[in-house]
Amino acid sequence: MKKNRLKNYLKIAILLFGIPIFITACQKDNIIENDIIEQTTAGFKISTIHKSSISQNSTISEYLKQLNQDNNISSDVNLQKQVTSTSNSFTVNTETAKYVEYGNYHSYTFAVDRGFDNELTENLLLSLQNDGSYKAILVTYDLTDAEKLALSNDQLINLTNTPSFQYIDDQALVTNILSKNASEKCFAFTQIYNKCCENVHTEVSIANGVNCTCETYPTGYVFEITLNAENCNSNGSNDDGDDGTYTPPDDDDDTSTGNNGNEDGSNSGGSGTSEGDNTGTGNEGEEDSGNTNIPQDCIEVNNDGNCIGDVTSPLIPINDNEPSPCESLKNLSKTDSLSANIKPIIDDLKDETDKNKEWYIQFERKYDSGAGAYKNYPQPGGIKEGVDKYTSKIETWTFIIGAAHTHPEDTNAMFSWSNLKAIRDLYRDVGAFGKEHVFNICVNHDGTIYALKINDFDAINTKVENDRTNARGSNDEKKRSNIESRLREKYRNDNNLERVFLKEFKDCGVSLYKAEDDNLSNWNKLELNNPNANLSSVNSIPCN
Repeated sequence: MKKNRLKNYLKIAILLFGIPIFITACQKDNIIENDIIEQTTAGFKISTIHKSSISQNSTISEYLKQLNQDNNISSDVNLQKQVTSTSNSFTVNTETAKYVEYGNYHSYTFAVDRGFDNELTENLLLSLQNDGSYKAILVTYDLTDAEKLALSNDQLINLTNTPSFQYIDDQALVTNILSKNASEKCFAFTQIYNKCCENVHTEVSIANGVNCTCETYPTGYVFEITLNAENCNSNGSNDDGDDGTYTPPDDDDDTSTGNNGNEDGSNSGGSGTSEGDNTGTGNEGEEDSGNTNIPQDCIEVNNDGNCIGDVTSPLIPINDNEPSPCESLKNLSKTDSLSANIKPIIDDLKDETDKNKEWYIQFERKYDSGAGAYKNYPQPGGIKEGVDKYTSKIETWTFIIGAAHTHPEDTNAMFSWSNLKAIRDLYRDVGAFGKEHVFNICVNHDGTIYALKINDFDAINTKVENDRTNARGSNDEKKRSNIESRLREKYRNDNNLERVFLKEFKDCGVSLYKAEDDNLSNWNKLELNNPNANLSSVNSIPCN
């Protein structure tokens, strides 16, 4: 039996995802591993990470500094939002990245801006190589408006146009490897479907999970492109190539392009008809008689025994015109057709603060094709009764951006640890189009109204996960109960609840706001005057 030869291939796997639904009830640690995995597709783990985690990788930070070395701006990636390559005339947004893992392999994908509208979506891929360095690849997508919108909404699509790729060498000089007009026969384009256990394949079913009884929801598609540089350069052909089209299997069809998952229900990375390596050396494998040992120059191999290639997940740039936290809170009270108009809803919640249970409502954000803009709106059915006086059933998924809930009598008129976890979960699971709009509002029995906004997801995620890890208890519910009991004791020992919250969750990626009028059109940001003092006063900073 012959072993697949390892050739000098560029392999790009483009990962798109389904949508999970969940029910939910600092000091910042510098660990990338604690970033929440948003999706898992065919063995690949994909997270959206932020600057505080990106900066922990010194090699990545140094590379981003080098892109900026010819410019008269700070070279400290930790202090700036963007770095610019003058040689290549593009700007890299270093605030956010897609982080992809597969065994020992990982990659970072950043959004790229040319400074003008060329109608293309460009990403910078930094892909780990066997020697510990990173290969830099400029990935260009020619997306329709509908595809951009779908990707922003974390929906599943078939790409109309095949992406193009450019290597960037150590001197940041671009060398074209595959241009848009290159022969389509020099690559294989394979789309692999990650099946639900109930064989439910429609986008709607993936979005709400109603027809799937699996322990985990279907996670979507994998697009894998395998490029043979030798064939491309010589205008050769790759008869194993695919034309880029794909039809999902019928509900009773147990086959799909590439791997369909193992018999035990697990999914493996699919490679379709392609080979590829991520060795950085171009070495070819030798023929053998079935030896399945991992090649020494591979970082990781898939289930077919091939070296994993360079893997990316498309990152759609966030609109620079996204509102500030203050603006997004004030916008909630607007009464136009695209706004949530929360005042009458908050008034309804106020009427329920004398009850013995929490009451709550959630809000969604979706694109209104008729208006040509996104619309924020409350979920239908009005406010709902919670589980008990401490708990509401807060759901999370791609389109849910926020929640408002009551704190009834005999509870603290301030956010709980579970409220902090809830906004973490909301931010984690909403699509990129909604992250800057995520909020959690608390309507209290004493008439006060507070709001939480996230400014550093990595920090709040680390806080929540560390609290759960360190809490006493044999299960998550017991751990949560012990965490809440400890926080309630701190509230009892200090009559300034705002101060307690700000001290407990300082440097943990959240900001606290307080409504200053009944119309909810004026908010103040609350901050400690002296964060290190035991009895620091609280400053109230107007948003206006």
